[in-house]
Amino acid sequence: MKLQILIAVLLITGSAEATTLGVCNAGCDYTSIQTAIKYADPGDTINVSEGTYKENIMTTKPIAIRGAGIGRTLIDGSFAGAVITIGPGLDTFGPGPILSFSDITFEHGKAYFGSGISNNGGQITLINCSITNNTAYGGTVYNTRNGTIELNGSVITNNNATTGGGIYNEYGIVDLNAESLISNNTAIDYGGGIWSQVDSILNLNGTTISGNRAANGGGIYSSSASINMNSGTISNNTANRGGGVFNDNGMMSLNDGSIGYNYALTYGGGIFNNQGQVDLDGSSIDYNYARMFGGGGIYNDLGVLNLNGSTIDHNHSGTYGGGIYNNVDTSSGLSSTLNLYNGSIDHNTASAKLSGGGVYSVYGTSITGNKSLVSENTPDQIRTVGS
Repeated sequence: MKLQILIAVLLITGSAEATTLGVCNAGCDYTSIQTAIKYADPGDTINVSEGTYKENIMTTKPIAIRGAGIGRTLIDGSFAGAVITIGPGLDTFGPGPILSFSDITFEHGKAYFGSGISNNGGQITLINCSITNNTAYGGTVYNTRNGTIELNGSVITNNNATTGGGIYNEYGIVDLNAESLISNNTAIDYGGGIWSQVDSILNLNGTTISGNRAANGGGIYSSSASINMNSGTISNNTANRGGGVFNDNGMMSLNDGSIGYNYALTYGGGIFNNQGQVDLDGSSIDYNYARMFGGGGIYNDLGVLNLNGSTIDHNHSGTYGGGIYNNVDTSSGLSSTLNLYNGSIDHNTASAKLSGGGVYSVYGTSITGNKSLVSENTPDQIRTVGS
């Protein structure tokens, strides 16, 4: 899609015929990618031959940069800054250039934000790329200023940050498409795989988010933002709270795909929902584990859960709420709501006695709809306590 937009823009804005520039270590037009960018015109393509290029690149031009393949063409930031910085500049709120990158590895970047890629308002497509072994305070890939990033068959792996080990998305849109992978990234605080905040949108369309770690939101931490999961998996992520996803005052639509085999030390093995809304329309929440406290599948902390066709099954809590823990805050008067319209909550387990194997609901919370959707849980189905 982005490539089609790029072609259309170039046809409108430029009468000059696009050319291809070559970069290699010897015998090509240029030996530096940054120099090739300097002399490229909008719409040009830069072909980068196999090799390692130790550069920290900056561009505001709409161009395409193509490598020879993951692990063959490497742009190495030497831990001296972001590997590549895109956009009109930090004081401008978009729109930025339309670019595509394909068959390239981005590695060894170090920056406060966006050690691998820092996108300030650009419209970026990554095709068969790898972003690995970078370190930042906020995000190996940093997307801001109304920027958009689309991943197709690309990998973000083995990076670390304080927040957003793989991606840090604010005021932007990130589309993660089929065969893309966000894996084995680490954040000290929030969002091992992805941090998304402040009116941002995260679209999951067949991607895998797996093996990431953080204190909160092992796979994803979303704060006042939107998540649309249309297919794909969020699995084997680890956190203190929200092993798979921590939804903090945001909107989460789960239309398809699965959230499974995630682990939380305390609350919310699959999802920790803090004053947000989660619409469960066709996904599966299964085989997640909250070890110490509650909500093996979902911990609903003063938020709204709408079960419209999803399955919540085979989750486990070390204490209460194998499938769902529905919480209340008596001091503020805020409570949680669970609406049971369609789907199932079954074969979940909780270890404590009378602990709500299916649903554990603190008195003052609301459960509406068809309670028969909750069945075959251990030790019981729905347990309301505190009355």
